[in-house]
Amino acid sequence: MKFIIRFGTIIPFIFGIFLGASSIVHADDVPVSATIISYSISAPILISPAASASSNTSSPSFSWQRPTPLTGDPFKHYDLYIDDAMFASSVPDSLISQDYYFYSATASAGIFTVTLKTALAQGYHTWKVVVFTNDGLSATSETRTFYVDSVPPFISLTKVNTQTLNWTTLDPSTFPGTRSLTIYTSEVTLTGGVEISANFQIILVCPSNIPTCTNQTYTGNIPTGLWEASFSNLIAGYTYTVKISATDAATNYTIFPDFFITYVTSSGFITTPTPTPLITSTATTSGALITPTVSPSPSLTLPSTALTPPIQQANIIVPTTILPSAPPAPTPPPPKAPVSAKRAIDLFYSFLLILMIFGLPLHLLMTVFGSATPLKFILKLLLILAFPFLRKRAYQSAPFTFIDIYIPDKLDRVWQSVVSDINGFFNLKSPIPQNLFIKISCRGRLWKNNLLKGFIIPIGCLIPLLVSPQNDRTRLQKRIYDLRIIPLIVALLTGTGAMIIKPSYFVLIYLYLSLQYLYSEYFYPKF
Repeated sequence: MKFIIRFGTIIPFIFGIFLGASSIVHADDVPVSATIISYSISAPILISPAASASSNTSSPSFSWQRPTPLTGDPFKHYDLYIDDAMFASSVPDSLISQDYYFYSATASAGIFTVTLKTALAQGYHTWKVVVFTNDGLSATSETRTFYVDSVPPFISLTKVNTQTLNWTTLDPSTFPGTRSLTIYTSEVTLTGGVEISANFQIILVCPSNIPTCTNQTYTGNIPTGLWEASFSNLIAGYTYTVKISATDAATNYTIFPDFFITYVTSSGFITTPTPTPLITSTATTSGALITPTVSPSPSLTLPSTALTPPIQQANIIVPTTILPSAPPAPTPPPPKAPVSAKRAIDLFYSFLLILMIFGLPLHLLMTVFGSATPLKFILKLLLILAFPFLRKRAYQSAPFTFIDIYIPDKLDRVWQSVVSDINGFFNLKSPIPQNLFIKISCRGRLWKNNLLKGFIIPIGCLIPLLVSPQNDRTRLQKRIYDLRIIPLIVALLTGTGAMIIKPSYFVLIYLYLSLQYLYSEYFYPKF
């Protein structure tokens, strides 16, 4: 039954092929219909924030205008990107008002506005908008950069002349209830701090009953965050009001609480007041110490019997009421450069420099410990280890043997101390005394201090006997000595990498010494 069904299915199929062979129609003759998109779209027009704008809110609003298409109204939705990450997706072109978890969106007359409900970090940010059509076309707006600073600038006062203070707007509790200060010179220097790159202003306000006194003003931009201002020609016995304010790039401003400065003499009396010059304000962009410009003014003479109010009542004098305007907003600080590929290379170079510590220094340390080098022989060992071919090979012993030779009648002083190289060769200065007392140390070998004749040295070998069995310390030293090539390989790899990335004399010397020790320890002994 199965066979009949299959056969009955195949035969009509084959028969149909032969019947249709005479009526085959080529693909070129078949009409094909397709939709071709014949229009283009413009990118959205960004409105706010403007390019390089400053915002004093951490949750700003973003506005853009619907672009005008060439034909029809094919727009479907918009995507808002902040810092190259999609923040608001699929904002419909037909939107009127919609509230979302992270933002709210409204639209009116082709103007779309997205207001954040979350806070952006302080500093620079970027934003852009991408529009999409029903047919899948898209267009991307320009990318704008804006600056967020929602924190008012702080102001601190740390010193008035030699008097140390700790008044700061960051901590209101640092301000005392009575902010009256007394100075004993006619000049006052104020020192403190402020937000970096903020515009800063200090006004020394004259008392109301000195008609020839003019307010002294210090203004400037403080790129370092540290300021110092000096004022002069204060009249003894009068109280001056100090008003300080600061404004940052986002127009946030802070007004420092007023405080009062009274200049008194040691006697508490005024004999002849110092004429107060007319002061013109001076601005600076460096934040350096400013000396006000002084112009002459008419002299003022008071009776010599005029008394200064007692110190405890000096602050009763009411200064002139003044409401200074905050300084204008400065430009934002320059944005920090992004971490580039060069920065990544610099980080890798720093990593190689740190890794180099575990290269050649560790190799030498393992060699010193593995050969059981006495402390006084370390420098000689390192020199012989690197340059065994620089000295005469007159006598022989075991490799890395440390020899002290004394003259018998002068045992309080060593006649000569030598180290045998990696092949056991060493040399002695001539002539060799007739009698010698020899002390020898060598890892894994034993030597009993002996008194020998000098003529034996040229014809014999000072080779200590092997100690068997060896103790745990000796076995550990031998194992460390055998593994010392590992940090040497690390030294060669790190030194080569650092030399390729950033050539320097330090790296060149390090790499040369690594190659020198490799040659002297592993190639030279085989020659």
